[in-house]
Amino acid sequence: MKKRIIRILVCIITILAAITLTACSDETEALQARINELENENTTLRSNVSSLTNDLSRSQADLARSQNEMQTLLDELAAAAEEEQRVAAGLESRPLAITFYGRPSTDRSWPLRDGALEDVVGLNVDWNEFDEDVDIEWYSTNENIFTVDQSEDGLSAKVTPVAAGSAELVVTVGDKETRCWIRIT
Repeated sequence: MKKRIIRILVCIITILAAITLTACSDETEALQARINELENENTTLRSNVSSLTNDLSRSQADLARSQNEMQTLLDELAAAAEEEQRVAAGLESRPLAITFYGRPSTDRSWPLRDGALEDVVGLNVDWNEFDEDVDIEWYSTNENIFTVDQSEDGLSAKVTPVAAGSAELVVTVGDKETRCWIRIT
């Protein structure tokens, strides 16, 4: 009888151990599934942080570019105001001048935005100095920096930046010429 009780006890202990192991195994699987979920969330969060960091870097670069463009415009406005004062005071009289937005200029810069920006420039001519049928020619001293597309009447041209750098915009009217440095930044 003792042997029988021992066998029954061994069977009961074995059954209890099996139940305990099954419960532990189920709990272990649940914990492993939760660990996998957390690892996936962690990967997603790291990816989001990386994306946000890249967005921040691009925004900072855009801000710096905008600040440079604003400073360039402020410099151009100051130079235009100074030029206008000189012209208004009669300190400078030119029969031939390249103009930007109606103001004579010998030096101009603007940013290259996304590879394409066109600016129409004009020509101010004192026709008392020239025959009306005189040849007018516009050109760039370096078409790798910007190209020039002259209007049909020759009194304006479209300047299209190609790459960063400096070159001269040249206009000849008959035997006279005028030049303007163009800086593409």
